[in-house]
Amino acid sequence: MTSIEPIFAFFAFSFMDGSCPYIVVKTLNTPAPISSFDFGHAGHLFAGSDDGTLRVYDLSSFKVLKAVRGLKNEVSSIACFKRSGSEFRDAWVACGNQIFLFKMDMSSMIATAEDAILSLRLTEDDDVLNEVSYDMFDMRFTQSHSNQ
Repeated sequence: MTSIEPIFAFFAFSFMDGSCPYIVVKTLNTPAPISSFDFGHAGHLFAGSDDGTLRVYDLSSFKVLKAVRGLKNEVSSIACFKRSGSEFRDAWVACGNQIFLFKMDMSSMIATAEDAILSLRLTEDDDVLNEVSYDMFDMRFTQSHSNQ
């Protein structure tokens, strides 16, 4: 039996010749379907999966540089931001009804939810946090109103 790995494809947009506006540039095979993603600084892709894992990929080699496992729910949103003095972006990660803050320049390659420097449970019920966004002046959380 052949296993099929989830795939994340990067597209380039080209309207120069008027043919197909989408061209697959690279394909990333992932161990679980990607449910959310954000780009860190040039060359890093933060990918959240439905298995409760966050992986940071190097886009030139597609190797996993860092990972956070055991978040218990699908990663619904990721918001990366720069912290001075760090090569990696830090990440707010929305998962279920919680949000976690990870410093991704941690010494180990693999972290868990317990390694988050901040964890907030935003509701007491089963509502799911849909989206987190970040800019240096404003942070927003958006929560769905339907149960999983």
